[in-house]
Amino acid sequence: HPAELAPQYQANGELSETVARREIQKCQETGFARFEWSHIHKEGHEMRLEVVLNLIPDGGKNLMQAIITDISERKRVEMDLQRSLERERELNQLKSNFVSMVSHEFRTPLGIIQSSAEILDDYIEQLEAEERTEQIQSIIKNSRRMAGLMEDVLLLGRLDSGRMEFSPRPLDLAALCHRLVEEVTSTTEGRCPIGFSSAGLPSELMADERLLRHILLNLLNNAVKYSPEAKPVTFRATVEDGAVQFLIRDQGIGIPEADMPGLFEAFRRGSNVGQTPGTGLGLVIVKQGVGLHGGSIDVESITGAGTAFTVSIPFSSAPS
Repeated sequence: HPAELAPQYQANGELSETVARREIQKCQETGFARFEWSHIHKEGHEMRLEVVLNLIPDGGKNLMQAIITDISERKRVEMDLQRSLERERELNQLKSNFVSMVSHEFRTPLGIIQSSAEILDDYIEQLEAEERTEQIQSIIKNSRRMAGLMEDVLLLGRLDSGRMEFSPRPLDLAALCHRLVEEVTSTTEGRCPIGFSSAGLPSELMADERLLRHILLNLLNNAVKYSPEAKPVTFRATVEDGAVQFLIRDQGIGIPEADMPGLFEAFRRGSNVGQTPGTGLGLVIVKQGVGLHGGSIDVESITGAGTAFTVSIPFSSAPS
């Protein structure tokens, strides 16, 4: 029986025996049947075949003729073409998402900058010193927001194209972490207290400071951004199992389980972020930056209760 020389299931998911019986019966009833068939070669690999059955009368009996063509190469080409088309659709969707993201994320800070600049231009003599300072600070804050967005876009482009240089150098990790806490606290105007602790850290280790800074800064900013005001954020750095482990835990909105599979894909954001601004690029850069260090990143989250990211980077002491 043909099914004895075939995998248990055909490419369409049907049992091989079911397909064989159906097509043979069809040929017996109509005199003709054409179908595709997966066959196990004697050397063990699977082949894709096109089978044409013809019923040929021969005196008082009927003969069934089978014309079999190996279409394995054709199916391989079809699969490659299908993957290329799917990739092209993905790229087109990414382009669309990028244009949408840039237009949305730039519009708000640019509008604020323009408004503040016009107020200063029109009323600078009438404004109190405190009001002038407020408008200037608004321009500075939103300019930094736009610069940060452009930095994310350019960095992601370098990572994707393989043009990102990985340059590990001796680094005082504890000092870097303290600076990052101060920076996030300043830029978020103390929205959430960040408690930093460390254990077992060497005085120096080898790491790419620019990438590591971007990784930790992004995770810390996210922890604050997606947390209710005044909710504490935990930031811990330890050495475990030959690796430096960073834990950043918040008590924020959490990440829905359905959003987890696409968490590290470009332009993907949690379905529960609401009107909170963001590009959907940060975690993509984090993931690739961790990968360049030969490390790993894990996430645990409970919707409405918070999220914990653990970044693990293989330990390498700075040369003495």
